[in-house]
Amino acid sequence: MITPQSTFKSLSKPLKVTGGGNFTAILLENGELYVAGECTLVSREKTAGWCQIEGLFRDVACGWSHIIAVTCEQEVVTAGIGVKGELGLGSKNKTNQFERVLAVQSPGAQVFACFYNTYVQDGGKLYGWGSNTKCQVLSPKSKAVSCPALVYEGKISNVCVGKNSVCFVGDGLIRAQGAIAKYLPQMRSEPVLGEKLELRSMWTSITAFDHRNFRFFGPAGQMQDAITFCKQPPAYAVSCWGTGSEHGVMCCEDRVYCWGWGEHGNCGPTNATTAASLTSGINDQSNTKSGVNMVYITSHQEEVVSCFGGCATTWICIKKTGA
Repeated sequence: MITPQSTFKSLSKPLKVTGGGNFTAILLENGELYVAGECTLVSREKTAGWCQIEGLFRDVACGWSHIIAVTCEQEVVTAGIGVKGELGLGSKNKTNQFERVLAVQSPGAQVFACFYNTYVQDGGKLYGWGSNTKCQVLSPKSKAVSCPALVYEGKISNVCVGKNSVCFVGDGLIRAQGAIAKYLPQMRSEPVLGEKLELRSMWTSITAFDHRNFRFFGPAGQMQDAITFCKQPPAYAVSCWGTGSEHGVMCCEDRVYCWGWGEHGNCGPTNATTAASLTSGINDQSNTKSGVNMVYITSHQEEVVSCFGGCATTWICIKKTGA
């Protein structure tokens, strides 16, 4: 689709929308978790639409074929397919139900995943597992790390995970492991550190935002860096933003914009889009690469509360403010 379609409604605010290869998970403020698509938690019998997963959760993330979550009982659980160790269950590489990986101590523990890697931030400790062919978990490189391994210990913030890489701020310094590490000298040379720094990862790059400027580190063959050249809308007006597989999304006041790889309609209609496809909402493949492109304008009865990018998908969370 190239025009936004309503897909999920709830009285509770969506805290996070995260996508796997062919599925998506939505975590609500009340702890409820819903999934749609080809997810092993629900795909034993394929059903259309969203399915609620039993239990209450604090965080969730998706890899290519697996899902990881933190329960309200402070346990990290995982499910799906993990032939490269991304389940964290040792030699077990498939499960159709959530299984416990480890317990966490911090009430703010978070999980992160992309492709064949999983990471958990538990206070001052960052754990990781999965593919290790680029030393994204540990050195020296190996085929896989199939159980939780300590990646870093210290004051940690801004963790983000891409394909074969992890990037974070550790003890006041940007750190990177895996495929993205070759851009580390450039990241450290840019004046991006500060209390307002936010890091987001696409599959092969890092975008940094300090609420004044966007900076981009990585390959940009599909205009993934378009936001760094855009002067309108001004960066200070950004209320929320995110990145997907190889595209970005942000909200400025009453408008939502996307940029980057939009081949599947995830960056909305561009100037080349035909009137017929715009009317039907069906993607006509004219938006393979997209500059900063407006995809949504709120009505006077709407407010954008968050936006997220998934695997070739864009998610805009709207709060209805009037009848």
